[in-house]
Amino acid sequence: MNEAAGAASGRLARHCTVVFDGVLGPWFLPAFAAASGLDSLHYAVLTAPLDTCLERIATRRDHPFGDVGAATHMWREFERAEIEGRHRVDATAPAEQVAAAILAGVAAGSLRVRR
Repeated sequence: MNEAAGAASGRLARHCTVVFDGVLGPWFLPAFAAASGLDSLHYAVLTAPLDTCLERIATRRDHPFGDVGAATHMWREFERAEIEGRHRVDATAPAEQVAAAILAGVAAGSLRVRR
C-alpha cells in the first residue's frame, strides 16, 4: 500500500492529476492517505448491485480476475463498511456519466478527505 500511495502522490502528481484506480477499502484509507504524504485526497467508491458486479466479471474480456467468490466477499465488505454517502458513486450508469459524477464531486470538494 505504501508503494501505491507513493506512486499516486509522487513526482508525476506535481505536474498533473493522478488517479489511483484500485481496490481501496475505507479501512485502508487512513494508512493510504498518510503514506501519500498529501494533506488531502479525493476518495470515490464506485457502487453497483452484486448481480451487476458479477455480470461484469463474467462478461469482460482480457482481464485476469474472475474469482466470483472473492468478488462477492469484497462486495459484501464494502456494503457493510461505514462509507459516507458523499463518497459513494453509482457505477450502474454508462462510464461517461460515472466519470462526470466523479469529476463533479472533485470540483465540489465533496470527495475530499483530509488527513
